[in-house]
Amino acid sequence: MKMDDIGLHMAGRRRRGTRLIGRGLVRGMPIVMEALSAIGSFAMLWVGGGILLHGLEHYGFKAVPDFIHDLAHRVAELAGMLGPVLAWAIDAVAAAIVAVIVGLVVVILHTGFVRIRQRIRPS
Repeated sequence: MKMDDIGLHMAGRRRRGTRLIGRGLVRGMPIVMEALSAIGSFAMLWVGGGILLHGLEHYGFKAVPDFIHDLAHRVAELAGMLGPVLAWAIDAVAAAIVAVIVGLVVVILHTGFVRIRQRIRPS
């Protein structure tokens, strides 16, 4: 049973408080789902980008990971008490940006290969 179904059930009850909570659930769940979608998408980009950055570092391509780490560290030093939070945010956003860039490159390459294949072997 979904939360908005529970809200719909509650909205049909006798007690006023229960009805108000039910209506709130029905109205609020689309907002909650949109927020979860955005948070989940960013989290996937963050984790994927982090994996890519770690892989670059592991295979000796340290320029980009080192730049991001140094930037986060310098900002953290300047920010005082908020330093650790800002360092984490910089690392997370940078990892997401790396994931988006790599994703775009993959899409462009895939599109190019599909077009070449269609020219060679029209369907």
